[in-house]
Amino acid sequence: MSFAQKLVPAAALIGLSSASFLTAYIYSFSVLTIPVVETGATKDSATFTAKQWSKAFNLGKSFAPPFAITCAACFGFLAFQSRYPISPSVLYATAAVIAPSIVPYTIAVMGPTTLTPLEARATGASGAPGDQETLDLIKKWSGQNTVRAGMVGTAAVMSALAILAQVA
Repeated sequence: MSFAQKLVPAAALIGLSSASFLTAYIYSFSVLTIPVVETGATKDSATFTAKQWSKAFNLGKSFAPPFAITCAACFGFLAFQSRYPISPSVLYATAAVIAPSIVPYTIAVMGPTTLTPLEARATGASGAPGDQETLDLIKKWSGQNTVRAGMVGTAAVMSALAILAQVA
């Protein structure tokens, strides 16, 4: 058994764990943070609400990428090292692509529709959305964020299925 093959169990554990953690972490913003941010939010406090959202988003932005990179690297390694019929290799390869795809999704989908306008409101930039639109954008962001969590969750499930296929 080669040294790389000896790393397969650790990579499987780290990949699945990091993808599972990242899924829960991202989803927690939609189910825990946003409801707190929205508590007491009114049109009069939309700027403050946008600032709270911005702080939460920036915390997540600094914390989540290393986990996305870790699980993608592990899944890519596992796809390459898979010595089983095609199915685990394909599952790992797919997971390796899906996990980091949250970055282009965030930039291409969330950026222009929610991130840019909410950051504009949080910083007081000209052309920022109005009060009600800001509150609506935060709700929309929460839904888009749930999609991101689902993307990483899909990668975690694919990894788990690949692991199970190898031991079955």
